[in-house]
Amino acid sequence: MSLDNPYQPPREANAPNIESSDAIQKIPFWLFGGVGFLSLIVGIVSRHVRPMIVGPIHYDALVALILEIAMILVAIFLLRRRKTRDAIIYLNIALAAIWPLFSVGWTIRHGAVWNDFVGVVSAFWLGSAVFGSLVMYVMTRRNAAQI
Repeated sequence: MSLDNPYQPPREANAPNIESSDAIQKIPFWLFGGVGFLSLIVGIVSRHVRPMIVGPIHYDALVALILEIAMILVAIFLLRRRKTRDAIIYLNIALAAIWPLFSVGWTIRHGAVWNDFVGVVSAFWLGSAVFGSLVMYVMTRRNAAQI
């Protein structure tokens, strides 16, 4: 029973103390901000170098895609030890930072919204959300089974 409030019902021994819980501090805000900022920079640089690359293959877009996938893989690696539900939620928050901010960076440098580009980025976002969630589910279940 709390000494500060005599009207507060007693807590069970296993009940978490929300006031002193470090659950809020365990949310990887640094991950969301880091991948979002890097993704914004990748989008700006990708659009900036696009006129410098000639030919039928857009190497700038391929390099940007590889960097975006690398950020997703880093997020998956860093979140793999969390509970399944938390890992999937945090991964999708990271994806909500990665893909839209990449599109924003590219659009800022381009100077206008290009609907085809937004559609392609949205498709990559959806695909990485589905595939990434499945990967996180398998990885977190495998880690839970090994423990």
